[in-house]
Amino acid sequence: MIWLVVILSAVAVFFLVCYIISSEFVKTLSLPKIHSYDDSMKYLEGMKSFDMEAFRNVPSKDFTISSSRGYDLKGKILFQPEWESVPRKKVIVLCHGWTSNSMTVVSYYDMYYSKGFNCIVYDHRYHGKSGGGFCSMGYYEHMDLIEVCSHARSVFGDDCILGIMGESMGAATVMLATPLIPRLAFAVEDCGYSTLVEEMMYVGTTRYHLPKWPIEKFVISLLHHRYGYDANSVSPISSVAKSEDIPMLFLHGDNDHFVPSSMMKQCYDSKKGFRMSRYFKGSAHADSYFDHPDEYRDCVFEFLGEIGMDK
Repeated sequence: MIWLVVILSAVAVFFLVCYIISSEFVKTLSLPKIHSYDDSMKYLEGMKSFDMEAFRNVPSKDFTISSSRGYDLKGKILFQPEWESVPRKKVIVLCHGWTSNSMTVVSYYDMYYSKGFNCIVYDHRYHGKSGGGFCSMGYYEHMDLIEVCSHARSVFGDDCILGIMGESMGAATVMLATPLIPRLAFAVEDCGYSTLVEEMMYVGTTRYHLPKWPIEKFVISLLHHRYGYDANSVSPISSVAKSEDIPMLFLHGDNDHFVPSSMMKQCYDSKKGFRMSRYFKGSAHADSYFDHPDEYRDCVFEFLGEIGMDK
């Protein structure tokens, strides 16, 4: 009888500890510490390939749109000098990653700007200057992206050529939104995860050495009860499989220990229709462009050329 009590007590303690760990994991995921704009500016200044003076001279305008979910989204439009005189405008929306802000993803603007694209950057919910009480790792973010794309068309015309690109969580957001954005011309994702659950369990088991069971069950349940969404539905790979008509470019560093590069292959393999991919040797998470600026730009330009968007 005593042994039974000991065993049951040990089991109870195990589950209690797993619940507490899961609770902290969910809190860190949903309410992370956000990098400041100053941090992002220092990041840009540290990029040898980024011309800060040229960026500051680009015609721009801040904007605010009201999300259907009850908070403001703040962003900036970077205009081509003669954009109003162009019959059919080209536009790309750039999406930043988890804990970051719109200034970080500005690092990608120049390669598209050089090909005639007007560029839109914005802060995801809970990040930067935008509202929203928590981060949902793509669940609500992809709905916001759809609304930002609608705003883009209101500025540049309903017939504008519209593309989207994202990094990390922003890449997952891009993949989730791709089949849902009307008349989308193309999508580019850099180091996005295949599914949120797989990503959470990868980080939990490799970085924190947590047991997948029962942590996975607790985390999914806590996200649903605290934040109102089903983590299983955050499945970029499923959305990619529905994006047959949208050209897509998949990019990833082959030394990524936060979102494993194998997830890129999974998403790439699920894509029907036109697709391209590239691994960047030795690059960690979201460092591919920082490490290989020339190769990265050439890859993006090749993709744009293949789909007739490079002029």
